[in-house]
Amino acid sequence: MDDSSIIQLFFSRSEAAVAQLLAQYGRLFHQLARNFLSSEEDVEECVNDAVLDAWNTIPPQSPRSLSAYSCALVRRRAVDRLRHKTAECRGGHAVCLELEEGITAPDGAEDYLDQQELKTYLNAFLASLSPENRRLFVRRYFYGESINAIADDLKIRENTVAVRLSRLREQLRSYLREQDVWI
Repeated sequence: MDDSSIIQLFFSRSEAAVAQLLAQYGRLFHQLARNFLSSEEDVEECVNDAVLDAWNTIPPQSPRSLSAYSCALVRRRAVDRLRHKTAECRGGHAVCLELEEGITAPDGAEDYLDQQELKTYLNAFLASLSPENRRLFVRRYFYGESINAIADDLKIRENTVAVRLSRLREQLRSYLREQDVWI
């Protein structure tokens, strides 16, 4: 079944939409959540919560890409769960919080952008990158893939991936400074 048919099921409020969404993208959702979380219970809960989020937001939302929209919901749930877990034990499996730590304003400044503004700046920054750097950035900071997995896939050393990611975070920080977004 294609995305538009599944979206139509959501719009008609058919419970078959949930079953079709999971049949089509369930493995992808689980893998995405596993990139952030180590507990299978947490992974399952994140996926279920994200599917519920899709049910509650479609309609009124009518995403162009159901997979991208749903992956964003899964990722948001996984990152929220990760933050909750790391706040509880002050440690844990903080895969991609390095990006947040790398670009937050110094000295505890509380001037945060709203999500739409941040999305606009991040999209402009990503558009300025080479396709290879853009894929690297997205794989690490959106999909939460490990440096090891990225290095294996690209057939380069882990240190090379880590250095490139560090430079990309610095470029993002510089870009946000140029836009007068980050102090």
